[in-house]
Amino acid sequence: MVSSTPPEDEWVVGLDGSGSARAAARWALANAAGRTDAIRLVHAWSVSTATVYSAFAPAVLADTMSAVEQSAGDELGAFADELSGDAPVPIKTTLRPGDPATV
Repeated sequence: MVSSTPPEDEWVVGLDGSGSARAAARWALANAAGRTDAIRLVHAWSVSTATVYSAFAPAVLADTMSAVEQSAGDELGAFADELSGDAPVPIKTTLRPGDPATV
């Protein structure tokens, strides 16, 4: 079956917590009206190798990973909320574990 609805056009902006990434998201939002259907903010999170080796017990590692994921999600959600006030298009978010270069 062929869908009669065209795929949604999204601009994707990677966030890493830096001022440059935040500026890129603001630029995308400022230029989105009439040019895209949505802005997708993507934040990749990971636990450093040093953290993995220092968390010998699997339960400690699981708790650490959960805390890092929660913190990344909170940061992503707060920034999306900050931007959404006068947004000309919807702002969507994606939180993924892994190296930012591969997410």
